[in-house]
Amino acid sequence: MNYTIYDLIERLIDIEKYALEVYKKLKKMQKKRILKILRLLQE
Repeated sequence: MNYTIYDLIERLIDIEKYALEVYKKLKKMQKKRILKILRLLQE
């Protein structure tokens, strides 16, 4: 398979976008867990 440098750069950008989405989802989940723990501690 012959990839041009532009194909590789495009692929790297796609991977970076995907990684950023995963990171955002993990951060969101982490915040929800922290809020849940705080609510439990306040009871």
